[in-house]
Amino acid sequence: MSRSGGTADALASGASGSNIVWVQIPSPAYNEWIGFPIHSVLGKEISEMDLRKIFPHAMGARDVKGLIIAILIYAVISFVGGIIHGLVGGIPLVGMVIGVIGWLLGIYCTVGIIISILVFFKVVK
Repeated sequence: MSRSGGTADALASGASGSNIVWVQIPSPAYNEWIGFPIHSVLGKEISEMDLRKIFPHAMGARDVKGLIIAILIYAVISFVGGIIHGLVGGIPLVGMVIGVIGWLLGIYCTVGIIISILVFFKVVK
């Protein structure tokens, strides 16, 4: 055991005789302390209705056919975004803007596919 690791463990346990007190902050207090609750966005609870508005194709993946269709839709959206980025990416300022939009579109499609899989396995209803 290294000296620094042992010292940190001794301090954390209070074994060194110091006056350091370690307190575990409960989850709701921590959420208020960091400024916003983890389970909400802009003070509004995330609900199934919000997911239906943002990811309409993902919420329809109740069976294998719906899952495959949702994955294909998000893959085509990502592919078309990549083609547009490839075509206009060479223009200096427009290429940067399209690059950021393409990056956000890729994240959107990835999250849509993940939500589709979660809906299929009934983790998200």
